[in-house]
Amino acid sequence: MDSAQEMRRATEMIGRLASELQGQQTELEIMTHKVRMKQEMMLEIIDDIAAVAENDPGNLMVELREWRTAIVESDLITGVNDRSHEVESLLDMTSELNDR
Repeated sequence: MDSAQEMRRATEMIGRLASELQGQQTELEIMTHKVRMKQEMMLEIIDDIAAVAENDPGNLMVELREWRTAIVESDLITGVNDRSHEVESLLDMTSELNDR
């Protein structure tokens, strides 16, 4: 193999690695955003429960049950809408096609 071919292969490999790193960076940003949103939701829940405990302690159990239901529903919806596995499979297929 001559040096031009080696350089081309090295350049292609660097391109693939850069693309992979960019994809991982994007995944990290998405996960960071999801964690931040979840944290904000949990803080809102705690604030609402604290307000009920202070202003209407008789309804505290009702408030806790309602928030529990809301959290479970939110997690279910998030799970149903999560397409990251499908996107990862498509990216893998594309990478395999590019390697041919």
